[in-house]
Amino acid sequence: MPKNRLEPEHWLVVVDRVCTTAKHGLTCLTVIAAFYFANESLANLAGKTTLADIFIGLLVSSRVGERIAWIAAILAGAYGYRERRLRGKKVSYLTARIVELENKADPGRSSSNLTATGGTRPEDR
Repeated sequence: MPKNRLEPEHWLVVVDRVCTTAKHGLTCLTVIAAFYFANESLANLAGKTTLADIFIGLLVSSRVGERIAWIAAILAGAYGYRERRLRGKKVSYLTARIVELENKADPGRSSSNLTATGGTRPEDR
């Protein structure tokens, strides 16, 4: 093999480094382009009234802000309720298998007597 040729393993290292450098270069160019276009759009809008100004004015008004807060609170509550139900279903799904394995390992083991969904027993509250 001629002295100036690289082994196949070395070519893989060279190709990897070239691809990594190209990836980082493209990332940097994307960030630079985003800042450039953001700067240009802000420069073009300077001193002009736009729909964004009108929308921000509506958000600042008390009634619209209050409605948005109520909607956000309702959505957050619905999300929390749904996640709680999903967690209870998952716990009840996994509980049967765990109880079976615990009984195989130690039949005389005492249980914590949690509910099927993993909650505290009503008499312990």
